[in-house]
Parts: sequence; structure tokens; C-alpha cells
Amino acid sequence: MNYEGKVYRPWTEAKSILIQTTLGCSINTCTFCNMFSDKRFKVCDIEDVFKDIEEARLIYPYVESIFLIDGNVMAASTD
Repeated sequence: MNYEGKVYRPWTEAKSILIQTTLGCSINTCTFCNMFSDKRFKVCDIEDVFKDIEEARLIYPYVESIFLIDGNVMAASTD
């Protein structure tokens, strides 16, 4: 599993596996947030996401939750 840039994990997700599905934030102009100002937004390739999930499954077979990370994971297509 590879992560680009800084990774922000909410404390409530301390035991979750992190899967990066996007890089940066699709908006990235909010005056109250500069968490992703050093990253240009992009959606990660779905094959890379599946590869990371499979790798996580092999390394951590008893994980109970996965947390999708970066600025706007809902911007990725669900098709």
C-alpha cells in the first residue's frame, strides 16, 4: 500500500486500514482548511485501489474496517 503526501487519519479510525482512493481535494479553496493545499486533486486508478485492498487483506486478515482517505473520496465515480 502506497500513500502520496501527508495522510490524515481521524482518531476514530485508529484501528482501520487506510485506502487512498483520491489524492488531494476536489475543491481545495476553502478558507478554513489547508490540509491538501500541497496536493493536486486526482482520482486514483481503480486497479491500484483494488490492489491496495487485496494487499491489506493479506497483511491484516482480521481487520474490521477500511477508511477511504484524502480530501474528497466521494468525488470518485461509483460505476
